[in-house]
Amino acid sequence: SLAEEQAKLAKAGSQLADQGVELDTCKAELSEASATLEKTQLEREAVSEKLAVVEAEYRTFKAVSNGKSSAELADQLNKLVELEGDRASQLAKLQAAEGSAEASKSFVASLREQVVDLKQKVAKADALRRKLHNELQELKGNIRVFARVRPGGGEERSVVAVDDEVGSVVVPHNNAPAAFKFDRAFSPRATQEEVFDEVSNFVQSALDGFNVSLFAYGQTGSGKTHTMFGGEGCEGIIPRAMTQILEAVQGQADHGWAYVLEASFLEVYNEAVRDLLCGQEEREGKKYIIVAGENGRHDVTDLIARPVCSVEDVRAMMLEAQKNKATAKTDMNEQSSRSHTVFSMRITGTRSGGAHGQEQRLHGSLHLVDLAGSERLQKSHAEGQRLKETQSINKSLSALTDVFVALSKKAAHVPYRNSKLTFLLQPCLSGDGKALVIANISPVESSAHESVCTLRFASMVSSCELGKATKHISTGATTDAPAASSDAAAAATEAPSTLERSDSMESVASNISSVTACSSATAASGVSGAPRPASAASSRASLIPGASAASRRPLSTRTDPAANKKNTRESLAPAAAAAGKAGPATALKSGIPAPRTSLVARAGAAK
Repeated sequence: SLAEEQAKLAKAGSQLADQGVELDTCKAELSEASATLEKTQLEREAVSEKLAVVEAEYRTFKAVSNGKSSAELADQLNKLVELEGDRASQLAKLQAAEGSAEASKSFVASLREQVVDLKQKVAKADALRRKLHNELQELKGNIRVFARVRPGGGEERSVVAVDDEVGSVVVPHNNAPAAFKFDRAFSPRATQEEVFDEVSNFVQSALDGFNVSLFAYGQTGSGKTHTMFGGEGCEGIIPRAMTQILEAVQGQADHGWAYVLEASFLEVYNEAVRDLLCGQEEREGKKYIIVAGENGRHDVTDLIARPVCSVEDVRAMMLEAQKNKATAKTDMNEQSSRSHTVFSMRITGTRSGGAHGQEQRLHGSLHLVDLAGSERLQKSHAEGQRLKETQSINKSLSALTDVFVALSKKAAHVPYRNSKLTFLLQPCLSGDGKALVIANISPVESSAHESVCTLRFASMVSSCELGKATKHISTGATTDAPAASSDAAAAATEAPSTLERSDSMESVASNISSVTACSSATAASGVSGAPRPASAASSRASLIPGASAASRRPLSTRTDPAANKKNTRESLAPAAAAAGKAGPATALKSGIPAPRTSLVARAGAAK
């Protein structure tokens, strides 16, 4: 019946549901079994890898322990354990060392910073010391003196020792060291740039309105021309000075200053002035006479003065001057200068509308002098015209020595007129101007005597005092001359000259003492001092190696003022005969004129 069928159907449905549940249970069990199987496979693979490692270790152990007893194997095992312990200990030490190294690095970095800071402080203190020293020298009016040793050449050894820090030069002479000390000393390693850095302040003084001269002095072949002119790739003082002046002129244009620069080039050859900017034919009919000019200058008539607008203008003048300059070959120098060359620049600056609405006019001059080298005839073997040139050179250098001797003695009369060179440069060598002498020497042993003579001359020059230089401004305005420093120009349009300061000599000296005391703790001490000539009465034969005693007259017999000639002769007449018997050297020491020797006798004695 229908009810029975429904009951059967319900029972079948219930059985089907039970079977579905069983099927889900089987599926879950199958999934769990699959996961277990996968895990087991992974474990089997891991065990297989471990088994492979164990097998490899076993093979290694078997190979190592082949033929060894168990005691030996145990001993090796103990050693292996000890090595592992040592390794761990060394690793710990290494880590500790690395930590210490890091701390040391930090400490070293701190020390380096301190060293850099101390070096900067020492450099500042040294710069301040140099500045104060320069100010003191300017206030005293001393002629500044530098020494420069040229590099050695050939196989001959160098015997000159230079201490750049203290400015000392030591030369062996007569089996003993002769030591000298100057404002600055340059070793053979010094570059042209380093030399000019010390000279640039003098160049600036010419722009400030002073009469400035710079001399390169020394024996022939000592590097004077190289110092002044330089060469390709190593320009000397002249082109570098022109570059500095032109840059300063350009910078001062923004402050209302307009400059006119004029340059001339001359030589003093055999006591005759010659223009190097024109050839021999162009000089015909011209009279080059030294006359007193304006603003404390000395002028030369008929001398060509060319405007300078660029460094190329100066280089062209230098090339032209080199062609017309008197040079010749001697046994001491392949290309010896036979004359004194003087490059002169006149600087005229004007500015309208100063502090009081007045026009200011500033006048300065710069003379860069390449002196002919002193020579000893026994070395140069000069003959004929060369002999005449040598005698003229030595005579003019002797006259220059006379001037410095008189200055060092503070004599009432200074014999500027004894030479064309000294008369031309009188404004710079008197209290009206500034002067710098660069004593050039050769480092080789064969030139030791000439080097000592040069350094003695330079030492004597450094004892001279000119007094405070005069600044030439043609109006009564209180504003000062422009300074070349861009910092000073930015600070004030009317920049004061470096010499016009309110500091007294005593205060500057005390500052120098304090700075020197501070610097001495960090700087090594050099040569304590240099022997200077005991007095200006020492014979000029020790200063000019090429000048003979017979060819030189004592200072008192040089050109005296006309008003004093008669009184001088009358006052010294009683002792003149005795002085003549004693000779020129004794006369120089006593201040009594000795009899003059004839030109023939002087030439013979010099030869």
